[in-house]
Amino acid sequence: GFTEEVLPGDLDTVDIAFIVVDQLRDRKDQFRIIRIRHNVIGTEDANDPELVFAISQLINNNEGNIDGIEIAWQHFFGETGFGFQANYTMVNGDVGLDPGSNPYEEQFALLGLSDTANLTAIYEKYGFSARLAYNWRDTFLSESNVGGDRSGIYVEDFGQYDLNISYDINEQLAVSFEGINLTGEDQRIYHRVPEQVYYVYELSPRYQLGVRYKF
Repeated sequence: GFTEEVLPGDLDTVDIAFIVVDQLRDRKDQFRIIRIRHNVIGTEDANDPELVFAISQLINNNEGNIDGIEIAWQHFFGETGFGFQANYTMVNGDVGLDPGSNPYEEQFALLGLSDTANLTAIYEKYGFSARLAYNWRDTFLSESNVGGDRSGIYVEDFGQYDLNISYDINEQLAVSFEGINLTGEDQRIYHRVPEQVYYVYELSPRYQLGVRYKF
């Protein structure tokens, strides 16, 4: 991939990245038996004993291609200390699972591909640093060929709010507060189709206080 950076103004940064991955290969173990006739004096004879070797090695099994684009924009409003950062990533693959396929046959698919988005409100001034972020990820395939019906395992689209605040008391001492998943959003995982619930995680907000001292 490659990245292009655009600077509309002194307080703006825009990045555009193009993602291209050609021929991403799926690899699997191949098990082979090799027989070699062995003769201690170096001449071949039909009565020589065979040495049997069991060899396991990775071979290229299937191929897939990935492409996408990432756009990021950061902006500050003059000298106010307020700003924002926005990011959106779109990723596509040319190999996915077919939920209506034969359950007795394995399928090859690209795992972990999904769109993501982040929007962050920023304040940076007078020793304060604060960021309130919304982070979202679309549904993605996390595992394939699971269980007796060789289904896929999908993580459903999920978004959460995170907060990080810090204050520099002086050049050596700083305090911080962090809140993760502020609204306690739950996470859902399903099997083959959304109606087949696999796991549901009941998540709660997590908070952390910190003190940093530089000697």
